[in-house]
Amino acid sequence: MLKSSLFELAIKWCGKLVSSDGIRHDPACVDALVELPLPATVADLQGFVFATNWLHDPLPDYARTVAPLHDKLEAEKKRIGRRNRNALQVATSWDSDEKAAYENVLSLVRDSALIAHHNPDAELCVFTDASLSGFGIMVKQGMQWQPGIPAERQNHQLIICKGGTFKRSQLNWTVVEKEAYPIVKACNDLEYLLLRPGGFRLFCDHANLIYIFSPHADLKKRVRDRLQRWAVRLCGLYYRIEHISGVARYCVSVSRPR
Repeated sequence: MLKSSLFELAIKWCGKLVSSDGIRHDPACVDALVELPLPATVADLQGFVFATNWLHDPLPDYARTVAPLHDKLEAEKKRIGRRNRNALQVATSWDSDEKAAYENVLSLVRDSALIAHHNPDAELCVFTDASLSGFGIMVKQGMQWQPGIPAERQNHQLIICKGGTFKRSQLNWTVVEKEAYPIVKACNDLEYLLLRPGGFRLFCDHANLIYIFSPHADLKKRVRDRLQRWAVRLCGLYYRIEHISGVARYCVSVSRPR
């Protein structure tokens, strides 16, 4: 019985609190991370980046926010020339921009949201957005969905946030490709959520899907080929496309600098 805990309203498991309301990070763990001093060594920086990465599911805009710290870590490892932890026990210095990036990550962790339990009867909503440097995906479920009411006024519960930054050749993609990419990535990475009898609602610019399914002849052949390959991936899912724009676009803040 030492491994059992009966009649609990909330259970602490692997640094998370699981209750009937959903899953959130243990406040004690979050507070301990937030109260850490500025990393003094490269090893400390690596530990901080790894720790926050483990917490990223409820953190919108995590990938873009932590990107400066990733870049700093990789630059330090390249400078040292070795990557084992003992070799990383060397001091690192911080400029004002890097300190600001560190504080931004702390703020994001501090404000981490509750992740709701998936409800198969709820309306599943996928919001995507992209900027020149990154993209964001946010999945929410609408409870007691009211037809005719704008998405931003519905009662939503967060399911998961995903995102990333464009790297290497991706940075040379056209705007159309960058806008389409998070849609296809959501279908690939979150199929376990999106493959459901009732389908899901996809909120983005209509132009995104128009370009995916009907690539314009003026686009370069390599761009058309990539978009058509992506279109095949979406064909296996049942979804409804809905337009959402302006300040109502939930994921604008996920991919664009504040």
